[in-house]
Amino acid sequence: MSIKTRRGSINLLLDVVATVAAVTGCVLLAWLNWDKFFPPKPKVPEMPVSIAGATLRGDDAAPVVLIEYSDYMCPYCARFETDVLPPLALQYIDTGRLQLAFKQHPLERLHRGATKAAEAALCAGRQGKFWEMHEALFRQPKGLDESRLIALARDLGVRDRDFERCLAGC
Repeated sequence: MSIKTRRGSINLLLDVVATVAAVTGCVLLAWLNWDKFFPPKPKVPEMPVSIAGATLRGDDAAPVVLIEYSDYMCPYCARFETDVLPPLALQYIDTGRLQLAFKQHPLERLHRGATKAAEAALCAGRQGKFWEMHEALFRQPKGLDESRLIALARDLGVRDRDFERCLAGC
């Protein structure tokens, strides 16, 4: 066997080994990261999820309850409120087929003032104006400092003194 043939055989062997190593590495990386590429389907809770503490909208006898966790300053939550919820309400909530359970989930570390906005909705809710305040907060998610929250409540007909005391934590 000539030197040229021997070098060709060695190069071929090295190419095969390198290809096998590369393919093995790719397979190993894919196997180790499989859940990142194809996350497992979420499991349905085995027990009912509590709606205690939620503000409810719709018929208590509705066969399905949708639990919404939301933040008044989150742009994605606002989009749900303006684009998804109205037709959903018209077709399902208003017909008694779905009840909405709204739970506050302010992400204060991302949206400064979100917690105070959530408190404002609950304080307005003490006077029967939760959903009105809820809609107002989503219409104007920016600049929701305490004075703006009080002004929104006043525009909705919420009693100033009671609202301010509630907002102050009293």
